[in-house]
Amino acid sequence: MTMRLLVAVVCVAVAVVSARDPQDRLVETKALPNNIMDTVVNGLVYHFLRTGQGITRAMPEKTAQIPFNAGTEQKQITIKMAGELKNFQQIRRAGTARLDADNNVLTGKISIDNAEVAMTYTSSFPAAGVAPANSASGQTSMKGQVFCDLTMLVDQDGKPITITSAKGRVGWHKYGGATGLNGNQYGPTYEAAFQDSLRILLKDMCEKTAFLIAQNQVLPKLGVE
Repeated sequence: MTMRLLVAVVCVAVAVVSARDPQDRLVETKALPNNIMDTVVNGLVYHFLRTGQGITRAMPEKTAQIPFNAGTEQKQITIKMAGELKNFQQIRRAGTARLDADNNVLTGKISIDNAEVAMTYTSSFPAAGVAPANSASGQTSMKGQVFCDLTMLVDQDGKPITITSAKGRVGWHKYGGATGLNGNQYGPTYEAAFQDSLRILLKDMCEKTAFLIAQNQVLPKLGVE
């Protein structure tokens, strides 16, 4: 009788271990974090293609105040830009994703290759001392590669629940110049301000646009096989 009870207990223990094996493999498989990140990326690409925004996404007008020193005074250049954000369909995973199994936290990086911002601008330069006020309008652009480090909480099945952090940065980038500045005495100052603004818009493609769509449109519909 004692021997039968011992065998039964051992069988139950084996059954419990077997039931937990899939979850153990989930946190120990090196390929899993990449699979999860790829699922999110594929969801983003599908969203942009389905909505017709994979190649071009309209950006409503945004206003930036760029500070500069004019002698002893601090002034601001006002820049208004509206236009297009391009090449969201080129989002991909960059590098290897990592899963902290103890805290169910997934970290990974995405890239938008050949991202582009093409803007129509209006800008104004306030009077500074004896220098008169100035204004300009035209078109400007920048291309580059944009990265975004994402941190996500995942459940025990590996499904992303929420994005807790998205930090963007611009890699290589090329300024496309600006029209409407020929003969403008403040041309170099305007162009320096444009480049600052365009780099921010590139970074925002990942840090804001891709993040918000992933959080609100992709994750709620996501399933990880």
